[in-house]
Amino acid sequence: MDFANRLTSAREFQVYLENVVIRLFLGALWDPEEDARRQLNPLHTHASAEIFVCIEGVVILKTESGYLELHPGDAAIVPNGISHTKHYSSPETVGYAFSFDCRKTDVKHGSNLYKTFLPLISGSSILVYRSIPDLTDDIEKILAEKNRVSSFLPALYFAELLLKISAGSSAQYEEVHPKSSTPKVYDIQRLLALEAFVERYYAHNPEMAVLAQELNIGVRQLSRIVKARYGKTLHEVIMDKRISASEWFLKNTEDPIIRIADRVGFSSGSGFYREFTKRHRMTPAEYRKQVVRPGE
Repeated sequence: MDFANRLTSAREFQVYLENVVIRLFLGALWDPEEDARRQLNPLHTHASAEIFVCIEGVVILKTESGYLELHPGDAAIVPNGISHTKHYSSPETVGYAFSFDCRKTDVKHGSNLYKTFLPLISGSSILVYRSIPDLTDDIEKILAEKNRVSSFLPALYFAELLLKISAGSSAQYEEVHPKSSTPKVYDIQRLLALEAFVERYYAHNPEMAVLAQELNIGVRQLSRIVKARYGKTLHEVIMDKRISASEWFLKNTEDPIIRIADRVGFSSGSGFYREFTKRHRMTPAEYRKQVVRPGE
């Protein structure tokens, strides 16, 4: 698999408005079928803020306090550093997630838009807005411009959407979380690419050198970024993702254990048994029996 080409599908757009520059990051669209199979992503944080929108079905966000449902026309803004993860109610769910960041400029005149956007990018709460008018049209307008070369329009349209949401309605739900420590010393786009890399390719023996080349940095510098972001090596992060994935398959499928080992990226059953037993102090078969048929 060509990891580098997949990673470069993520695009950054930016626009300057009054005293703020807004950066919008658009990556690959959600794959509901893949997420419906997995539904195993652990709670995590991002260096950027995120907005989740629901077009059809129900988009489910997991937070430190439980689960949060978004229905058609709803949106949730998750400031940077707040733990969360995305789930689905069914493969028919349609929704989008955009990552964004705002930076204050030296412009002294005009409106203080940076003050307006600041609570959205670095607040202490997840903000949920219900029944936003014309939300689907607004999202389609943003996505329609994403393939244009050097276009500022996606970021401009996105800024309009943020202003519409924040000025046009009040948050219907607010959930306060303690913020996790998120490193600020590294470029946000690099962190986003790193997280996308781990999320998408943990089962495909990803190589550090490939990601380092994509980010235009050295392997040593990438190792420091990974350590700052996760507190672990890339190999350890990948192993954690594989074990988390295997837990879901053991709980929710009747697939043979050797098949599960292959699906989550282990080249041998013995390697899977070794890593799984090291983390759980029981074999995959014992784990499956315990969680599927407890007490037997």
